[in-house]
Amino acid sequence: MKNVIITSLLLAGLSTSVNAHEVWINTGSFELNSDEQTTYSLDVARSAEAFIAEANHHVSYLNVLTPSGQKKRLDAVFSGKNKEVFEQNFSESGTYHFRSPATQVFLTFYRDAAGKKHKIGLPKSRYNELPDNIKIERTVEKQMITEAYISYNGFSDPQYNKAQQGITIIPSKHPNMFTTGDKISFTALFEGKPLANAEFAIKSLNSIYHPEFDQIELMTDKDGQVEFTPSDSGRYIVAVEHAVTLKNTKEADQRSVELFLSFDVVN
Repeated sequence: MKNVIITSLLLAGLSTSVNAHEVWINTGSFELNSDEQTTYSLDVARSAEAFIAEANHHVSYLNVLTPSGQKKRLDAVFSGKNKEVFEQNFSESGTYHFRSPATQVFLTFYRDAAGKKHKIGLPKSRYNELPDNIKIERTVEKQMITEAYISYNGFSDPQYNKAQQGITIIPSKHPNMFTTGDKISFTALFEGKPLANAEFAIKSLNSIYHPEFDQIELMTDKDGQVEFTPSDSGRYIVAVEHAVTLKNTKEADQRSVELFLSFDVVN
């Protein structure tokens, strides 16, 4: 199976080296409790390592769904070289859903005259910028979305938009109430319909402390479902990928739609 890697909320990405850089949202905790503080910060970045912001992914805003069902836009308050920072005012108690808009990246894969593989961020329309005497293998359009759920002063039923564009992940239980030893199932939807035979990867972000943890790679069944039983507490991230072959397009041969979801598991 192709290798798909994930990283943290970290709301922290065709398996054409999806493991190069994940997109994550980083926050101190997915469960916040305070009688005084209402504003908390979140980071969005790309990284190949857990908890290390390496590159700004240019997500200028997040879509927020409040516990009462209100849809809001959260603009970045700071955009740096490595990450963007958001500040959310948690004015309601309950569970908030944060989801980025889809970001678009083009990758062209080719071999030089010596047969060495190369990858460059260009669409088909810019092939004229490539070196001479090469063999182009394919160009992929990557569309990436990252999301997470954060609960403030209690939990509420998460708001799942099953009809939204792109991929949707629906967990079998509240995403802020996962515990070790309990089986968790995830249902992946694409354009509101079950996404069968999709690549689904689960990674513990605790690998920096427990390097023996292996990434789990699964395929969704006919109903778009996978099951997972976490044995250790800590932060995890899942990634789902849906690859589509494009025909008669000027920019790419394939499209890879990817979604990242991060969560904590407690004892």
